[in-house]
Amino acid sequence: MAPRLTILVPTFQRAFFVNFVLHRLIESVAYAQADDVEILVSDNRSTDGTQEVVAGFLGQYDFIRYYRQPEHYASGEENIFTALPQCRGEFVWTFSDDDIPEITAVAEILKVLDRKRHDFILMNPRLVSTSGETLAESIVPMSRPELELSIRELISQLGMINLSCCFSAVVFRRSCLEAVDWRAYMEQSPIYSHVVMYCEAFKDRSCLFLSKPLLRYRIAGTEEDAWKTRSALLKKPLRFPWSVGLVRLLRHAQQRGALPPDFLHGVVERDLEGCFLLDEYVLWQLTDQILIWVESGREYEAVTTDDIAAYMTVYGAGEQPMLDSLYKLRAAVQLWSATTASTARAGRPTTVGDVLDALPPELSAKARTQIRAGIERIVSEVRQRLDARKVVRRLGTQDDYTLYRVVNRHVAVHRMLDGINLTAVDLKEASPYLLIANSLVALQQRLPQQAGAGSGDDEHEGYRLVKRTSDWVAVQAGMDGLDAKTLPAAECPPLFYIAGDRESLRARIGSSTERRRLAAIDAETLRRERGKPVDAAALTAEATSYFDEAWYLEHYPDIRAGIAAKRWKDGLAHFLQEGVVKGYNPSPFFDEASYRHLYPAVSQFIAAGGWASSFVFWLHVGRRSGFPPSCFFDEAWYRARHPDVAAQVASGELRSGFDHYLHSGWREGRQPADCFDPAFYLKAAEQAGLLADGAAPVDAFRHYLAVGQQRGLSPGPLFDEQGYLARNRDVADAVAAGHYRSGFHHWLASGRAEGRPAAGQGRS
Repeated sequence: MAPRLTILVPTFQRAFFVNFVLHRLIESVAYAQADDVEILVSDNRSTDGTQEVVAGFLGQYDFIRYYRQPEHYASGEENIFTALPQCRGEFVWTFSDDDIPEITAVAEILKVLDRKRHDFILMNPRLVSTSGETLAESIVPMSRPELELSIRELISQLGMINLSCCFSAVVFRRSCLEAVDWRAYMEQSPIYSHVVMYCEAFKDRSCLFLSKPLLRYRIAGTEEDAWKTRSALLKKPLRFPWSVGLVRLLRHAQQRGALPPDFLHGVVERDLEGCFLLDEYVLWQLTDQILIWVESGREYEAVTTDDIAAYMTVYGAGEQPMLDSLYKLRAAVQLWSATTASTARAGRPTTVGDVLDALPPELSAKARTQIRAGIERIVSEVRQRLDARKVVRRLGTQDDYTLYRVVNRHVAVHRMLDGINLTAVDLKEASPYLLIANSLVALQQRLPQQAGAGSGDDEHEGYRLVKRTSDWVAVQAGMDGLDAKTLPAAECPPLFYIAGDRESLRARIGSSTERRRLAAIDAETLRRERGKPVDAAALTAEATSYFDEAWYLEHYPDIRAGIAAKRWKDGLAHFLQEGVVKGYNPSPFFDEASYRHLYPAVSQFIAAGGWASSFVFWLHVGRRSGFPPSCFFDEAWYRARHPDVAAQVASGELRSGFDHYLHSGWREGRQPADCFDPAFYLKAAEQAGLLADGAAPVDAFRHYLAVGQQRGLSPGPLFDEQGYLARNRDVADAVAAGHYRSGFHHWLASGRAEGRPAAGQGRS
């Protein structure tokens, strides 16, 4: 029987990500108890071991298949289109190898397919950083669970280049897309070709938007240098994908009857900063490309008058000021083309460039400089006009309202109207759910007057806000076992914050930027450090401080034979010579696999030859940048909880909070993280018979990592290990399979971000 759904995973040179996403997709399929789902990995001819990684799954799961492309394609879009005939499912869910599905995703999708009404499903991803930290709970904030719209309405109202372009956000009926000539779209431009193709494939089909986030969309982006390399290699303008290329795709769709002439004029995009119009964005990119061409002098960076004409075609009637700007740009492009061209030959007209070439060099250069300045002035005028027309900008939240600037008005939208298209609303106040004023101050002054504003519980940046008798408390998402109204008066960041009023509490949450800083890896630091030779003597000295000989030999017992044969002096010698390269862990405090999971960018740089292992990265870069050695130790929390340690780190006396904990903090009974309680754990370990009578002082954290978590003990009163595994059978299976050390490990790595409760009912 053919499967109902194929999950198509296109990939190239990202074996680590493929391994991770397959585990997550398997968990989601298992949760759905589905026997009509297949996973197909389409490998764009990787050479990094991707095939071997997938082979490890094929023998265990008969619903996973592997397809290796016969040739390498230049884009992920081509990888998808050419792999569609290999899909057996009636519907296809394309899933990027670096995105993260929620455990319920497959089950939720199958529920929609059970209705047998929709041919195209667009989902609302949660936005996360490369390290997995949540940046936004969804791309489109909306209280309604779903919307039934046409494909044109979906893309124009919810976005083309930020939402609809996300491979992982789309499920579609395969036969509809296979009926479209994808090669004709690819000839215009590969990037965004799939989105514009949707407009043709599903123009007369039933489409659905699901507002509940069913996946996490990793915002990685491609660095400018990489785009420059690609531009030079393909001899294409640097801004081609977002300007001329996108315009050509839209024009092709118009010619195919898939889009109306004025489609571009009405598309509203959303990003982390707010909303903007796609036509303005494309025009800005077009002006940027003109400047690149003028400044670089490279022929392949050229913008032509045909490119401007194509933009005018897809822009439609539009507004006259913008059309005037386009006419000016076309004249500027025509002038610079003539200025840089020298084509005087028999039978061809003389160009401006020919005339300038005939002048004395000094005069010719001066004339070209003046022409160039004039063109740059025209571009600057167009950009100033675009800046003045920024349509919608999100300003923040207050009580039950989200505040926006719409052109020159300020608007407060009640959460009952989340998702409203403000560009299509006649800004005349009609209800207490849509408030309008001429200034932000005037708007804010009106909000407290509304009935119900400022009362009750709500949410803010991943925290649940609760009103108590004399103050407010914010409890971190996932800590559902905590009774906010019985918490102590002293706050415990980032687990919970306390303030006298709601706005002060929101400010407390917003000002806690340390965790966000630590969750991101500075790309410039990575580029600077990559490839630096590792000083063997320095590595030996540094690694010794974090190496646990007894644990290492117990964890890797086969090394003992090599020591007995005098191949290695001891476990440390083995680790420095071979173990560090093989990804062995130096102690229970550092887990190579978990660290790569926590910081995928590090894994990419290791694969590219940047460092021998993530442990070497942590020693030379991560440690001094404030990155903890694993998800179990919370560097930011430790410094915030212990100001004396933070001061020592700031002064350079200590390299990190972890160093302090390792050498003295545990002896002083300090907690390494918010959910680990040394006293609680040691008592539980003693009751379980895991501590020897009369033994020397025990590092509770080390004991838990080395012994306790494998025995199923809880790390503290705020996390219930057995309850967590009982409530989450998928996690229990993953722990049994060795994918996680414990339920607590899963919760730190994924469960907390997924909103899974840490404590069960009935626990104190």
